[in-house]
Amino acid sequence: RHTRSLCDWSSDVCSSDLRSRMDGQPFDHLKREDLGAPLSIREDKDVNLYVCMQKPFKVFPEFDELLCGVLNKDLNGHGILHREDSTKNNHARFVQRMKKAGCPMDRVHFIPQQPPHRLMFLYSTAAVILDSYPAGGCTTTREALELGKAVVTWPARLLGGRWTLGLYNVIGLDEETKRQLVANSKEEYIAMGCE
Repeated sequence: RHTRSLCDWSSDVCSSDLRSRMDGQPFDHLKREDLGAPLSIREDKDVNLYVCMQKPFKVFPEFDELLCGVLNKDLNGHGILHREDSTKNNHARFVQRMKKAGCPMDRVHFIPQQPPHRLMFLYSTAAVILDSYPAGGCTTTREALELGKAVVTWPARLLGGRWTLGLYNVIGLDEETKRQLVANSKEEYIAMGCE
């Protein structure tokens, strides 16, 4: 696990106010059940949450193997992904893709879009935030950084897959820490996600 938060590495990026900057709502009173999370992960402290709440259009088939690899390596791990209910056929295809990639589907959970304060709470309870690949996060990474949470990323060739690395550079994250969070291969990404 990533035992040191990004706040330890770069304290100027972290907010001590447990309140969403987007809607001004506090989130320190929330519980996992408030998010619609399944019973198996609600308050079990032995469960490691791997969160990737990117919009489904950013979750390419290349990411399936990454998430499945992390979950197959960490038997206490549960993946939390964004569910887009307006396109049920696309969701069914996405689930089929994940099964085909070898994901333990009893530990992959889809939750609907959350208001900003609930999303920040979800990030705060995650063991690791997983950056989608090859289209990565920008706002998601910024929100995670506000909480001092690690985002494991594998920068892609094009700009849309390099935001997290760019934000790490902007906040001045040292090279040693980047080596723990920025992968150069599928195998490194999976290993970093489970550390």
